[in-house]
Amino acid sequence: MINKIRPYSIDGNVSRFEKLDALRGCFAILVVFYHFTYDIFDPENYLSNFIFSQSYIFVDFFFVLSGFVICHRYSDKLNDTKSFATFMKKRFIRLYPLLVYSVLMYSILKLYGLINQHGFSDPNYSWGTWGMEILEALTLMNSNPIFGSSLGMNPVTWTISAEMICYFLFGVVLVIGKNRFNYLFLFVHIFCFGFLFLDGSYSVSGNFGFVRGILNFSIGVMVYSLFLIKALNTSILQGIYILFLVILLFVFDNVPDIYKLILPYIFGFGVYIFANDSQGVNFLKNNFFKFLGERSYSIYLNHYLILWVVYFLEFRILNFPYNVVTTVICLCISLFATLIYSDFTYKYIEIISKNRLSKWKSIPRLVNSKYDRR
Repeated sequence: MINKIRPYSIDGNVSRFEKLDALRGCFAILVVFYHFTYDIFDPENYLSNFIFSQSYIFVDFFFVLSGFVICHRYSDKLNDTKSFATFMKKRFIRLYPLLVYSVLMYSILKLYGLINQHGFSDPNYSWGTWGMEILEALTLMNSNPIFGSSLGMNPVTWTISAEMICYFLFGVVLVIGKNRFNYLFLFVHIFCFGFLFLDGSYSVSGNFGFVRGILNFSIGVMVYSLFLIKALNTSILQGIYILFLVILLFVFDNVPDIYKLILPYIFGFGVYIFANDSQGVNFLKNNFFKFLGERSYSIYLNHYLILWVVYFLEFRILNFPYNVVTTVICLCISLFATLIYSDFTYKYIEIISKNRLSKWKSIPRLVNSKYDRR
């Protein structure tokens, strides 16, 4: 059973983990770099390196962190079906508005591609594919095989589908098995590990991505239980861990995918040491990293659209030649535009929709905190 003693800030609110927020923002940027290594954006592999090409693994960190934070905020708040329904509404309100907006924007881009007969790297892309991708993304079915193995409209949205499944599982397990919560999640974790191991692939997404999500999310839940039992001074470990991640990216550039089953435990350890708010890498607490952390969800959902738009403008409309200089320019403009655009969607999609929808049917507060972010 989860220990009911939880960290609180000086004003009585549930405390935030500033360094973990900052890491989430930094890793969202690294995911941008990873997607830029796709052949369509960097056909000559000018910027291909082990850091960029392996940075997709930080998606798994998002799931681990989500399990940790959700357990921190809600583990003693879910007691019955009513509180479970409220929890799911709150998580839906947190994630769905920006998801809908990003799917709409991305579908407009792909509509332009269809009309102008640009196949987006797939010559078989059709109106039927376009419609199915929208359906899969909006119904949150693009991390399971119910509708197929597509990633849905805006390919990164499969993780939001997996995230909602994780929330549902978390709530159900907590409500029906509170006294056996940790044991049940350990069983779920072992099952997911076995499934991926027998499948022989770790980096699943559109078909069984939800299994990968649950595997990592469950580690976050268990790490939170450990965090409550034993908090350590991890200031020295924080700097070492960041260096270790760089080495890990290099190693993973040359190993079979199934070896990445170790990632949940590596990221779980990282969440544990950065949750202990000792000195360590305090630069993660400065305003720029706070900015990245707050807007990490927008950065994550927006960046693929921005990559396409900048690519079209630079290489298809303005007809710049492909070379190392224009490729670097494309990346820099894409990154800057992603940050500016994500600041806009954070303020005017995420925050406004959350404030307005939270008043719908007077959803009660489950958490005493100013902002209920991921």
